[in-house]
Parts: sequence; C-alpha cells; structure tokens
Amino acid sequence: MVLYANGQAPKSALVMFEGSYFSPDMAARVLTGVRAIRSRGVSITVNQGYRFLGSPGDRAIGASDFSDNEAKASQTSDGTGNQWYQLGRCDNGSTPSAATPGMSNHGDWSIGAVDTNCADMAVRDQEFAKVGLTRTISGETWHAANTGPPRVALLSISELLTAESWFAMATPQEVVDALCAALESPRGQRAIQVAVFQNDASHNGATALSNAVWEALDDQRGINAIARGVFQNDRSPDGFSVLSAAGSGQPNPAPLG
Repeated sequence: MVLYANGQAPKSALVMFEGSYFSPDMAARVLTGVRAIRSRGVSITVNQGYRFLGSPGDRAIGASDFSDNEAKASQTSDGTGNQWYQLGRCDNGSTPSAATPGMSNHGDWSIGAVDTNCADMAVRDQEFAKVGLTRTISGETWHAANTGPPRVALLSISELLTAESWFAMATPQEVVDALCAALESPRGQRAIQVAVFQNDASHNGATALSNAVWEALDDQRGINAIARGVFQNDRSPDGFSVLSAAGSGQPNPAPLG
C-alpha cells in the first residue's frame, strides 16, 4: 500500500469531489456519506478534504486573511488552503484551532478528514458514522475524521463514474466541472463533438463546433446531452480520466476553434 508523508501526496494520487481532493479511501467514504445525507433531503456542502502541507511562507498569508471564505488561499505556494496557511488563520483567530504542519488529519494518508456545512448536523453525524467518519475536534462541528472501518458498503469510485450511475447522482456543478475538464483532453473533446452533433436536431452542420459546444453549455438539455456523451465515450479502465481534473477551480477553457 502506497503511503505519502503528511500533506505531500501528489494530486495525481487523489480523487476530486465537489472541488476538494481526497485519498481514494476517503473519497469513497465521503461520496457514500454525502449521497446518503442528500437522499434524506438534507443539503450538505463539502468544504475541504485533503490538505496539502504548503510552505512556511504561507503562514503569513493565512494570518492576513480575515475573510470567512479563505479568500487568500489561492495566493499560497500551492494555491490551496494548506496546513501552513491554516496555522496563520489560527494565529489571527479566524479558525479556532489548527494542527502543527505535518501533523494534520486532513493531510494524513491513513486517516483523512473532511470539513462540511450541513443543514442538519444530526443527520450528517448519523450517516457519516456509518462510513467511519466522526467528529474528533470539540468546537469544530464541521470537522469529521476517519476513526474506523465503515459499517456499510461503500460506493466504489468506478461505479460512481460510469455514464449512467455518475450522471444520475451528479450535482449540476459536478456536471459543469466535468465538462470543462473534458474540454482539455482530445478524447473529451471528441466525446463532446459526438454528443453535440448527435443531439443537434438541425443536423445541418453549419454551426461552428466552438459555438455549438458553448451554446450547449448554456442550455440544460445541452448539458445533459454532453454529459452523457462524455461519460459514455470514456473507456478508461479506472474512470478517473475526466473527473480527476474536475472542480479544480480553473477558469473555463476557451471555446474550441
């Protein structure tokens, strides 16, 4: 089993879910828990999973950030709210506690942690407990860490990323993030071409591809068609080719020309 030093796992080894990175084990736990919570009609937002180590200079950036949404996290050495940045946030009182860099549960490959906002914390705690995630820091209701084996079967990443099962469970933002990521790969571009033109009722071929794709992204029916096309045309064995980059916070790529 591959282990990485605290906060030093490469992004290529992590799984992206709703804008946050996770180890594969934590991703399965969080995915399963979040889906169960939402199936009960309760809204939940994932704020952060894996926390990179960063560098000592990031502490000053965190200390200067008094926002409630980590507005300066993008200015850090790795562009994230990393462990050194969080220590700075603790220095200025913006967060009640922060682990010593290199000791964070968020960066521990064998443990892992997730921060969330949830409309019903009792439901969140119930469903997270089933996947082995519990509160471990008093005073931080949003924080949950891996404290033991799951009591329920976890959804597998490959299962979630098949065309139909992923599409059925994806949030609108997940779909848009995946499409933007797909535009950056030749295979994703080809899948989008197929999806757009198979779902183009006019079939006159006069519309430029770049315009067709971008116009489709403005229409929910177009988004649905492209999403199905992308994932039905994704033949990678592990299912990560499109979603691995999704939700990375990158701006939308330029239209295809």
